[in-house]
Amino acid sequence: MPRMFIKMPSDTLYFSMLDQQYDYFDHEWYADTKELDKPHWSNPYLDVGGGGFEMTTYSVPIHDRQGVFRGVLTADISLDWLGEIMSEVEMTESATVYMLSEDGTFLVSPRKELVMRKTIFDLEKDYPRLGEIGRKMLAGENGTSSFRDPDHGSMMAFYGPIPKNGWSMAIVCPIREFFDGLISVFYAVSVLEILGLVLITFVCYLVLRRLLKPLRKFAQSADEVAEGNLHAELPEIGEKNELWSLKSSFETMQNSLEQQMEQLKVVNEANGRIEGELQSARAIQESMLPKALPPFPDCPNVACSGSLTPAKEVGGDLYDVFAYSGKVFFCIGDVSGKGVPASLLMAVTRSLFHTMLNRTDRVSDMVSQMNDALSESNPQCMFVTLFAGILDAKTGKLHYCNAGHNAPLLIQKTHAEFLKVIPNLPLGVMHNWQFEEQETTLSKRDSLFLYTDGLTEAENQEKELFGENRALHQAQNFGTADTQTQIGKMSAAVAQFVAGAPQSDDLTLLSIQYLG
Repeated sequence: MPRMFIKMPSDTLYFSMLDQQYDYFDHEWYADTKELDKPHWSNPYLDVGGGGFEMTTYSVPIHDRQGVFRGVLTADISLDWLGEIMSEVEMTESATVYMLSEDGTFLVSPRKELVMRKTIFDLEKDYPRLGEIGRKMLAGENGTSSFRDPDHGSMMAFYGPIPKNGWSMAIVCPIREFFDGLISVFYAVSVLEILGLVLITFVCYLVLRRLLKPLRKFAQSADEVAEGNLHAELPEIGEKNELWSLKSSFETMQNSLEQQMEQLKVVNEANGRIEGELQSARAIQESMLPKALPPFPDCPNVACSGSLTPAKEVGGDLYDVFAYSGKVFFCIGDVSGKGVPASLLMAVTRSLFHTMLNRTDRVSDMVSQMNDALSESNPQCMFVTLFAGILDAKTGKLHYCNAGHNAPLLIQKTHAEFLKVIPNLPLGVMHNWQFEEQETTLSKRDSLFLYTDGLTEAENQEKELFGENRALHQAQNFGTADTQTQIGKMSAAVAQFVAGAPQSDDLTLLSIQYLG
């Protein structure tokens, strides 16, 4: 049946039956109520063909006894009437009421030109912060915010949601109305505070003047103690009070400082001896490294450069290069741990390498015999990662054996790559381990770039590792550069990466280039 419209502008009821052309099936108040099958508030709209004014509708579904939907019962509320109701609410003289729909459209406003024609966001340009308030209102928040009205000055908005229909309401009034009544109270409290501060200041002055006299003497005694006079005279305190306790503590401090100074002298002497011994150990360790790298008299067509930077006074990294009978013997290693124990094992490992040069010319036999010697007596369970090789200076043939060490970089004219290695176990882990030997041939100007994990595990301030990828990327640019240049570029890349972060491990680099 068509919709019946009942109008109640006063105490009189007016009934109006809408014609058949009023298409209520497409109206939100009907369609959404039927679909949701529950009471529903519609968005505000202009009822053309019905009431003929702007309204919102509350709809309730109607069912028969079998629960089948038969229609809706509605109640329409005029926005003008709603605005009149809001204007009758007792508030301050300048306060105004606003009501917004779900999308921020004005439903109630003292400015009639805004109702159903503008949203709160349309006024954001002229009223700073109004858009922020609108977003909070649409989010269903309760709160208070201030904004600037060009005509009325600073304004305060109190806002909150209206349950059920998703609308929100705000009361806006000038901020000055809140504080007009507080100004006189503020002035009175301020005067009392000033008088109170003056009185407190005077009392504190009298008390502090009495207390500071002995404290000045204590300060003079403290200055003398700071200058080294641990027996400085303290002021006399007649009665047992806080100053007497302070004097007692001061005397205890003097006695304690005197004892600590004596202990510090003993510790400094011991540290001096240890520092001297560590410097001697470092000098001995550095003396073990090759002093004069190639050109070798027997192998003029092999170039070599190396560097070792320990993380502490002494380190556990090692490298060695030796030429004999037209061949270049070399190794690089990293002892587990740091400090003096690692440096001692490093010295033993290097000595074993030199000893094995006279026993065999097979690199795998050299590494196996070194492993047996280290693993026979190893109560600390320390180990050594090692890469050793023998390069024939005439043919470029390279025989090498890896013992748990990082794979070296093979640098050629156009590119660089990691040398294929069999990992094997580090030295000192297992007796009678059979180490496998490998071989390859270097072309003219090819380089073998060896390093310890101090390169790949170098950390920056963010605890990131330099890593193998950065090392490989840097080596791609080496080409046929000489060995000293290669060492310098890689060291500079690591220094730039760590950017002043403390060195966490020994860093050893060794570059061997076959000149053909």
